[in-house]
Amino acid sequence: MNNDPFFSISSQKFDGSWVLVYRSEICNSTNTPQWDAFNGPLAKFTDDENDGRLLIQVYDHRRNGGHVLIGEIQTTIQQLVASKGKNLALVNEAKANSNPGILSIEEFSVERKFTFYEYISGGAHINLSVAIDLSSSNGDPKNPQSLHYQNPRESNQYQRAIMDLGNILERYDQDKLFPVFGFGAKSNDAQSTHLITLCERATGIKGVLEAYNQALLTVQPSEPTYLSQVIDEACSRLEYDLAQARRTSSYIQHYHVLLIITDGNIDDMENTIGSIIRASELPLSIIIAGVGFNDFTNMEVLDSDEKILTLNGQTAKRDIVQFVPLNQFQGLNSHKLTRAVLTEIPDQFMEYMNNQQIPPPKQRLH
Repeated sequence: MNNDPFFSISSQKFDGSWVLVYRSEICNSTNTPQWDAFNGPLAKFTDDENDGRLLIQVYDHRRNGGHVLIGEIQTTIQQLVASKGKNLALVNEAKANSNPGILSIEEFSVERKFTFYEYISGGAHINLSVAIDLSSSNGDPKNPQSLHYQNPRESNQYQRAIMDLGNILERYDQDKLFPVFGFGAKSNDAQSTHLITLCERATGIKGVLEAYNQALLTVQPSEPTYLSQVIDEACSRLEYDLAQARRTSSYIQHYHVLLIITDGNIDDMENTIGSIIRASELPLSIIIAGVGFNDFTNMEVLDSDEKILTLNGQTAKRDIVQFVPLNQFQGLNSHKLTRAVLTEIPDQFMEYMNNQQIPPPKQRLH
């Protein structure tokens, strides 16, 4: 006669009582059930990952709730790890002479899940770079209608974005030295470079602001606007740093945040998607801050919250872009802007570290 077996797991508390922590699905009409794999936080199953006791009970299901015990076994997490691929004999004290069967552990493992705080407190570095849109679509900086117009009485939208977002992100960067780039412009000597290094190591966010203000005096707005070049430059620098670390066997755990401040008009959407796909394999997050009131549809596509980016058969390894339209935060509490800017970075950071199986610095074996 076939049974309808299911199993339950109970955890023994410090007072000796048992608390149900998991119940499997029912396998109907069989004496050789195969239950689905499952997972959960270790703390749910035991208070002591080494010696905390677990009670696994196999029942024959009854519709009226009076399930019949087939057999049970007491064990620990460590014993289950050691029992992978082995058969464990069930017992049923109510039927001393019976053979209730065996429980086969096909797969069992304990995976340590670290937290963002463990990485940061352990010494992981987060490095910030800033790229500023200087292209013609922002208007002539000498025109009061331009997003770059420097009014001596009040900050323009780019200046406010640098200060507001920079002050949020600066606190996570240890050395407070930021590479600053301008894109969509050419130098006043008429040498068109499109992507210009405004300052290799700006000191603090005030240094970033100074580099931006100086750029308005020394570069000319230009076209087209290529966002892909900004991301490619960040990727190339990161890839070089990683290669150097491997060659010298030195290991300092770095994660990078690229802040791009733009009015949203770009002329290389497809190439930008390709660059983001490339960047998704690196320890990098991209925050795109939208200034002004242009159509930010393309920026929302790059954010890819709804659908991961794909291009020519290639798919991003993870979502690394967070788009923040600054016009939606005017007049609101600064905490809301902080939340919008930082909401995805910890998850993006953790996804990269988990994918690469990189533990926090203090957990690294020497």
